[in-house]
Amino acid sequence: MEQFLKQGDGKVIVITGSMSSYIAFSGLAPHSAAKGGVKMLTQKVTAQQMPLLQEQ
Repeated sequence: MEQFLKQGDGKVIVITGSMSSYIAFSGLAPHSAAKGGVKMLTQKVTAQQMPLLQEQ
């Protein structure tokens, strides 16, 4: 996260997900697991970095 902040004035990180991280679809277990992981990582990074981002 520190590297993102060092790189400049952009304060937005765009992360793409899909409905597969919310709803179970038949035959898409690997895809759903990956998208669910991206969703959770995004939430955790946001929670951990929120105090730092609010100072900016």
